[in-house]
Amino acid sequence: MSLNNLQEWLVDEGLHKDLDQLTRQTVVAELDNLVPSSESEISSFDWPRLLLAGSILERSDQRAYQDAALRIATAAITLSDSEAFKDSGAVLLSKLSNFRAIALAAERGFLTADFESRLGIPIKIAAGFFDGVPIVIVRESVDYQRTQLAQHVGRNIPGPLCR
Repeated sequence: MSLNNLQEWLVDEGLHKDLDQLTRQTVVAELDNLVPSSESEISSFDWPRLLLAGSILERSDQRAYQDAALRIATAAITLSDSEAFKDSGAVLLSKLSNFRAIALAAERGFLTADFESRLGIPIKIAAGFFDGVPIVIVRESVDYQRTQLAQHVGRNIPGPLCR
């Protein structure tokens, strides 16, 4: 199965009900005058599964797939009680280049201000930021960036940073 076929299946069949439920619960959580129905109150999500699917969907250049990944990331940050799932949602938002949403979530108290400090260096690089500074890895400058990063953290960074 190709990546595009997998993404299509995830949105059309694999996550269809989950995405609808995520959307409903996110809206109910945001609007004060809505009362959650009993169905949405008992709904729980398989966050590892959803976040994995979101990381697959964010790789697409199709808007519908990126929108689904955005809904998953937003819901993980606003609906989950786990700091690990909230952090994963923030990483997913950063991979979608939505740094403003991450800052807003931190301002509103959904993320702790130091969530980046809990991420390892490979995750920071994959997410596109390091010590709060967005980074861009260009294939031609990998050796230079590896040297600069090694100087910053005080140790050598083995292997290629990108393919």
